[in-house]
Amino acid sequence: MAKITKIAFAFLLFYGTIIATIWQTPEQFPPHEGCIQRAINYLNVVGGDTISVLQGTPENPEIYYENIIFRGKNITVINRDFLPGGNNDPSTCTIDGSAHTRGDDSASVVTFKDGETGEALLQGFTITNGNGTFYNDVVYYGGGILCVNSSPIITRNRITKNNVTSITFRGRGGGIAIVGENALPKISHNSIDSNYAYYKGGGIAFDYFAAPDIDSNYIYRNGYWESSLTWRGGAISADNENSVDQELGRIYANKIQENVSTHSCAADFYDATPLVRLNEIIENGISQPSDNVINCDASFGSNALPNFGSREDPGLNIFKDNGGEYDLNNGSQSTLTAQGNYWNSLHTPDIRNRIGERIDFDPVAASDRVASVTYNSECETDAIVTGDLTVDEGVTLTIAPGKTFQFFTADVDTNTGDYPTLCELLIKGKLQADGNEDEKISFVPYPPTPVTGGWFGIRLRPYFNTTGNFNNCIIRNGYCGIEASTNSILYVDSSTIESNQVYGLSIWQTGIAKITESDIKSNIYGIYSNQASPEITNNRLWNNSRYGILLGNTNTATISENQITCYPPVATPMLYGILLGVVDNGVLIEGNEIERYYSDAGIYCAVEANAQINRNKIMNGQNGILCSRNSNPYVRWCTIDTNKVGVSCENKSYPNLGIVDLAPQPDPGNNSILMGNNIWVANYI
Repeated sequence: MAKITKIAFAFLLFYGTIIATIWQTPEQFPPHEGCIQRAINYLNVVGGDTISVLQGTPENPEIYYENIIFRGKNITVINRDFLPGGNNDPSTCTIDGSAHTRGDDSASVVTFKDGETGEALLQGFTITNGNGTFYNDVVYYGGGILCVNSSPIITRNRITKNNVTSITFRGRGGGIAIVGENALPKISHNSIDSNYAYYKGGGIAFDYFAAPDIDSNYIYRNGYWESSLTWRGGAISADNENSVDQELGRIYANKIQENVSTHSCAADFYDATPLVRLNEIIENGISQPSDNVINCDASFGSNALPNFGSREDPGLNIFKDNGGEYDLNNGSQSTLTAQGNYWNSLHTPDIRNRIGERIDFDPVAASDRVASVTYNSECETDAIVTGDLTVDEGVTLTIAPGKTFQFFTADVDTNTGDYPTLCELLIKGKLQADGNEDEKISFVPYPPTPVTGGWFGIRLRPYFNTTGNFNNCIIRNGYCGIEASTNSILYVDSSTIESNQVYGLSIWQTGIAKITESDIKSNIYGIYSNQASPEITNNRLWNNSRYGILLGNTNTATISENQITCYPPVATPMLYGILLGVVDNGVLIEGNEIERYYSDAGIYCAVEANAQINRNKIMNGQNGILCSRNSNPYVRWCTIDTNKVGVSCENKSYPNLGIVDLAPQPDPGNNSILMGNNIWVANYI
């Protein structure tokens, strides 16, 4: 029983400002009359005042045995532990409805029914042992809280062990019930657990055009009482009798876990149209299996269905480890939208079997966070991919021309790839992305104009025959456009790879890598290749600030007919056009145009680079060819002009620029190291 002594009236500073009278209870009201209710009744104001309710401790809480009604007063009723300096713990103060102080055989613990607005606030209590209110001679509603045609704020409470058990009158809303077209409450950051309703909505029910904002609550273990299960909607039900497609209500960012019912363990929607986004719907229907996790239905011919996500506005709901036959069931004749959610995996036939055919669903647009494509799939829609997406080993994902894949940025990644903060497209099987000149396939971040490096990029992982085929594609604004690693096969043709934070292309120990007719621009490193034998032909590498191409540790490779340049003004001029390190004479650098690199070298033979360098045009930089650390390239038919130094040699490097007196047959270099260079050849050995 609450410790009730006397009431003190004081004008206090509240959050630093005098905003209204704060009434501290209990003080003068005897316990049998209901301390909190007496304080509410005392107030003659319509709104603005605060009733600060004395709290105990979690081990010894204050318990108020009463059922309270706000009586149309837009006031704050708050657990004193939630005032500045408190611990914000609802277990310190309980409102227990078992005493039925209103004189009813049963009653809701807290009732809003006289048009209270968003200025009415209930905060910080444990609300328990309510049985619901018989409303409009129809139904028992709201064991813990009943809100009729009112719009209060209900926040940071624990609503637990309330039961609406009436069989005759089909009880609804064990924890909370919201009723009426003028009911627009904000229900946020509450713990709603262990509540029961005989008919619908073990945790929450909203009916008759009510449109609550249900945001960031933990709704768990509702729907069970004394071996009886809630019939529909273990966590949430909505029965709005809404015959038109008009959005009523918002269910956003809640965790809905371990709820049970006979037919729809997480939620049941009938002629209801709430917007459902960013909810985590997990482990429902495990202890007591249900027909469905979420059931949606509408009157014949009606479009009144909830919105679980569209291509333009993805749902981002997680459906995971639930026990129902269907994660999401549509029993109506209308199509339900459910794009951009996570369904554990993207095995297309399995998902279609689980969610039914009357659901607007795409196997890739539906991916969220840790999804994988486990079945050969053809994607013929644009897709918003909201986390790491994996194409499994032995599986082919084919993307139709003209489609756009947008990848959410770092805050939703769950580290299924190797990079814990960036979303990735991981290819373990095969990605076939064949666009055409008029219908290019795009891989870009979401939203379309984020900072560079908002997602990781496309990664070909080290599995046998992992293949990425990119034709007429656009890949931009990642950390790395494409990363191809051990034994993978990479084909890039007629594509644009631009504005990635570090690498345009990163190639390491690949089986095959062919890059042709593509624009690789505005990255830090255009193409990085190590321990691979790529063919890089007829590409345009523009404004890559560190180098256009780095090639290292290989015996064979071809870099030919590429344009490598830097157009001013750029923040960081290109350092090297082509950088070679530890390459043998099986590497051919031929027919490239390298100019406006402004900084170190058009071709930098950095370490033991013995490549064949033929017919290249190298202009407008510091060093045309710079050879260092035992590099001895074979240089023929090159045009080297307008550099500070045409060919620069250092650290025991001896490039072969031609030998005229070689007997019996001379081997002239035929290089044109022209007068535009300040120095033709400089030897610093």
